[in-house]
Amino acid sequence: MEERRTLERVLEIGMFASFCALVGVVMLSVVTRFFLPFVVFSWTEETSRFLFVWTVALGAPCALRRGEFVSVDFLLCRFPQCTRKWFGKSFYTLSGVFFAVVFVYSLQFARLGFLQMSPTMRIPMVFAYLSMVVTSFFIALYSFSLLFTRGDVR
Repeated sequence: MEERRTLERVLEIGMFASFCALVGVVMLSVVTRFFLPFVVFSWTEETSRFLFVWTVALGAPCALRRGEFVSVDFLLCRFPQCTRKWFGKSFYTLSGVFFAVVFVYSLQFARLGFLQMSPTMRIPMVFAYLSMVVTSFFIALYSFSLLFTRGDVR
């Protein structure tokens, strides 16, 4: 249980750091565009895109773990508890299997990133592609974990 909490904490810290960096880079871009038009930072757009991807990639597993995904339970609430539990187990099973498959293929995709460079910053694209590896791994892990611990969709 403590290992799960530690993993979630690492994801939270990474998400917070990437979000703060995203805000900083966007603010820098806006300030220089309006107040210092002679200063051009060509890397800010690409950096903000990468940071946004990482913020979402680290935040999605945390949202799943806490049951904070947006859902429309208007219809689900009309069913009895046993049916809701069945839907929950089905959801976590399908999500876990889907993201386990995505994880395998994202490893192959990330490997391609070693051969490609980002256009502006000239860093290997593996840094961007690894976000898919991380998010699919943790969503699969948390889906299977919730399948056996919670079982119902919140």
